[in-house]
Amino acid sequence: MAQSLLGLKLAVEKAMAANGGKKPTHEQIAAALKDFQQVGDGVRVDTSVQDLRLIGIEFDARTLRVTAEAKGTVKVAVTQLPKT
Repeated sequence: MAQSLLGLKLAVEKAMAANGGKKPTHEQIAAALKDFQQVGDGVRVDTSVQDLRLIGIEFDARTLRVTAEAKGTVKVAVTQLPKT
């Protein structure tokens, strides 16, 4: 779940960057999420979004909050756990 939210956050940041740092539209967020892939230390995230409904966007100087409903699939593969 946390990795899925991280993927959504990265997609929103990508859409904001493509929009000159301004609040992206739900179409821009959907385009950034389309076939999104993220590979990190021991984690791979693949998404496929068929429909995205933007519920709300709020932001201030430090925080961006996005609420959305998506239809599609998210696949998260954990290949390595963090060492403690």
